[in-house]
Amino acid sequence: MPTSVQPEDVTRAFSGDVVLPPPVLMNLTMAIRSLSTEASTRLPQFVVPLIAQETSTVDGDWELMTSPPRGGRIQGTLTGGRSGFFTGTLTEFLDGCEARREFSGQVTLAGLNWVAGAMLAPCPAGQLDFGELKLTSSSIGDRVAGPAFHLLAVNLSGDGSGAVTSTSAGIDCSVGADADCSQRYREGTEVTLTADAASGSMFAGWSDDCGGSSQTASVTMAAARSCTATFDVEQQQTATLNVTVAGDGVGTVTSSPSGISCPSGCSASYDTGTEVTLTADAASGSTFAGWSGDDCGGSSQTTSVTMAAARSCTATFDVEQQQTATLNVTVAGDGVGTVTSSPSGISCPSGCSASYDTGTEVTLTADAASGSMFAGWSDDCGGSSQTASVTMAAARSCTATFDVEQQQTATLNVTVAGDGVGTVTSSPSGISCPSGCSASYDTGTEVTLTADAASGSTFAGWSGDDCGGSSQTTSVTMAAARSCTATFDVEQFTLSLTIAGSGSGTVTLADGNDTTPCTSNCSKSYDTGTEVTLTAAAASGSTFVGWSGDDCGGSSQTASVTMDEARSCTATFDVEQFTLSLTVAGTGSGTVTLVDGSNSTSCTSNCSKSYDTGTGVTLTADAASGSTFVGWSGDDCGGSSQTASVTMDEARSCTATFKLTQATLSLTLTGSGSGTVTLVDGNDTTSCSSNCSETYDIETEVTLIPDPNGDSFFIDWGGDCANGTGRDLTWTVTMNSNVSCSVVFDLQ
Repeated sequence: MPTSVQPEDVTRAFSGDVVLPPPVLMNLTMAIRSLSTEASTRLPQFVVPLIAQETSTVDGDWELMTSPPRGGRIQGTLTGGRSGFFTGTLTEFLDGCEARREFSGQVTLAGLNWVAGAMLAPCPAGQLDFGELKLTSSSIGDRVAGPAFHLLAVNLSGDGSGAVTSTSAGIDCSVGADADCSQRYREGTEVTLTADAASGSMFAGWSDDCGGSSQTASVTMAAARSCTATFDVEQQQTATLNVTVAGDGVGTVTSSPSGISCPSGCSASYDTGTEVTLTADAASGSTFAGWSGDDCGGSSQTTSVTMAAARSCTATFDVEQQQTATLNVTVAGDGVGTVTSSPSGISCPSGCSASYDTGTEVTLTADAASGSMFAGWSDDCGGSSQTASVTMAAARSCTATFDVEQQQTATLNVTVAGDGVGTVTSSPSGISCPSGCSASYDTGTEVTLTADAASGSTFAGWSGDDCGGSSQTTSVTMAAARSCTATFDVEQFTLSLTIAGSGSGTVTLADGNDTTPCTSNCSKSYDTGTEVTLTAAAASGSTFVGWSGDDCGGSSQTASVTMDEARSCTATFDVEQFTLSLTVAGTGSGTVTLVDGSNSTSCTSNCSKSYDTGTGVTLTADAASGSTFVGWSGDDCGGSSQTASVTMDEARSCTATFKLTQATLSLTLTGSGSGTVTLVDGNDTTSCSSNCSETYDIETEVTLIPDPNGDSFFIDWGGDCANGTGRDLTWTVTMNSNVSCSVVFDLQ
């Protein structure tokens, strides 16, 4: 693929057999740009069969033993026999893409030099950039001289910019890295070069082997040629447009682009090449007569002029010449009526002729008197419409015919339908249905029908020839016999049911004929007076709480409503709950925690709690200090594990038992005297000369020995210690539970 920097060619031998009639072995050599010098020099093989003497087809595969290998296909045509001209393409297959490039050249005794042409289909990857291919002969034999090729070189000059392309293809020359400004062509080829200036530039002309200022130049390749295309920066010029207003009338001339607003501003300069549109507007009482001048002409209100040079245009306005024409109106027929006009002037039969400016459009209106009817227009007016228009291009005459009106009648029939009850009356009178449902009216009469529904019924709507809609009234014009139907339905009211609460259930609506089950909010319409019974049935795990709402109440499973108006009821279902009762027993103490997921309740004594049906509750027993958990008991708990679980599908009860592991002996010294009490548990002794307490393991025997001071004497034991007397009397207690004792010392 082309690059902005052309590296030095690295030539790799690319060999194969080319068979010419008679057979001639030839070697094919390719100069490949940007190919690593580390590429393998192993020569791939391919055979190019040349079928005919004058036109031979080249079609074969090639492979270059790089790592990984690279390969493709070569196709083309060789003309001129053994020595001639080759043109074709070389393709490389690369990662699913085909990179194709044109090659062309001349076969000579020294060989065939192929010159790279346009890249037809580049790949996004790095395909090989073939600079040239060379085909040389290794055989001996006469060859016929082939056609010569000459180089055409194109140069760009000037301070502007542009591009030059060629027909035949090969030249695509512009400023840039990808410019292709030279190409070899077969001798005698006529090449047409086309110069295209870039924006802001202009093509100045050709030089060297090309000449002239035309955008295209042709050169015949009898020898090497060189052509130079000159592009200059475009210099903008201006030209003046002068406008003149002429004639005895009055008017203005404006331009687009702006600049001319004549007669106040009648001259303006524009860039050369600009197309200016002039618009002539005649004042009231004047008319535009036409354009004249260098590049203006015609009678159209607008004209356009291209500012290739200074231009002048004249707009002529004339005074408008007004003419008049007479309109005559005639009233005919055996009826009576009048004809008036707009603009005013005609008021026939009193004033039946008037003059109007030519071009005026006059509207005539025919009004029939009572007992007459308008029959239509004739002469310069036509049709049966009440109005007719005529343009006063010349004198006009119109005749309005009025006939005596012939009165006729038509019958209106009314039908009352539906399962409801109601009446239909008319204005004008005549219909009072269902007793009088038919009446005759003069044709053209507009009759208004009114539908009134009886109590307990409702009006549904109109139907029939000329009646429709749901409005209580409808109107029909008696152009012919008509029939209308009024439909009355039994009035209905809606019962709206709401199902509330945390539970679920079904409410069945029964009206004697139909039943409707509702498991969620629902509504149903009933005929007025229908009595509906609502029956609530709780779903499994739920319970029915009761009825509420405007029209229902109580906790009975059923409720009834009479549908003489809209009703609403609410049925409440709650999730069914069961109670877990906990007893905390034993000589010890502790806490039982009830956990039902994210909620927990702690009990240090007997407690209870209600749970939704199906709730799983975990009970965890934690003994207090000095106590130990013994185990679970009760209807629904058991075992000695610290935790127990119950499912609340019915009422449950559990007992947690704690027992003491230690007990406290509390001693109080009373009386007017003093002394010491020694507590002996077999191993240790504790002396208390004032109130004290001591903790012992369960079942420990403790002996209390009183020792009064010298001025006191022992009186007695109290509390949990049995009464006794005697100065040296001792007391023994067994610590199965907390014990509280008192001792009395009095003064002597």
